[in-house]
Amino acid sequence: IRKVARTHRSKPQVSAPQTWVSVALTNKDTCMDGFSSRAMNGYVKMMVRKRIVKIAHLTSNALALINNYVSSQILH
Repeated sequence: IRKVARTHRSKPQVSAPQTWVSVALTNKDTCMDGFSSRAMNGYVKMMVRKRIVKIAHLTSNALALINNYVSSQILH
């Protein structure tokens, strides 16, 4: 991120990583929708959803770290 965050003028430029992580977080809903069919095995559906929720939590943490980094660079 540090390499991406700096331009030749030392302004933070991390909009691309912020966008990627935000999109990953948004896509969790699309992924979970794929398991909404009644034909899906209940156990499989539960396990997939459990993992998606965990990944979404980690992704949310990553986005918070990126946003915190950007904020700290703007203030300095």
